[in-house]
Amino acid sequence: DVSHGNLFTYEILGTLWGKLVSNGLKILFADIISLGEMMAQQIPKALIVICPSTSYDSYEISIVRNYVDLGGKLILIYDPSMVSSMFINSLAQEFGIYFSDGYLYDLKNNYGVYRNIVLRRFAEHSLVSNVNELTLFTAAHIYGGKLKIATTSNDSYLSLTEMAGSYSPIVAADNVIAIGDLTFLLDPFHDISDNDMFLDNLVKFIKA
Repeated sequence: DVSHGNLFTYEILGTLWGKLVSNGLKILFADIISLGEMMAQQIPKALIVICPSTSYDSYEISIVRNYVDLGGKLILIYDPSMVSSMFINSLAQEFGIYFSDGYLYDLKNNYGVYRNIVLRRFAEHSLVSNVNELTLFTAAHIYGGKLKIATTSNDSYLSLTEMAGSYSPIVAADNVIAIGDLTFLLDPFHDISDNDMFLDNLVKFIKA
């Protein structure tokens, strides 16, 4: 989706695009209305929504809802350092998912800086197959979702509440994946920890 003022830079997502194409997939940048038109011919493998800065209206939401109900995959990616969560939540809440504002930090389990949180707790899911550690940069907590794919240590905090606890920056609700950080997928940050393995698994999930 590039029709909602999406705040991402094409060039520094080169590794993701390259992995998709090398796995036999094609990338089309389009609006939600075009998604509805494409569905009349065939169902695209996935719709990727990255950091929108405008809200989704009821008609657009109905198109995405229908797409997911027909088996399409929806990948929601949000970075709390870039934009308010209200815009992505206008779509995410339709699937029982809500991104927090504020950021997660951990004074004990971090990569150099307290906002660079290190995750070592994972559920059983293909996205974290062979993943032992992820490093996220300025990540959001995500409420809801049927499965908490990755969770922080109990020593983590959400900046808005300053409450210690275990938080979930990556969750799933069937065919919907919500990821509360963009930076760890970018060049060159995907090379830290097992971030690149997560990226490989994300591409496999999309292709399946």
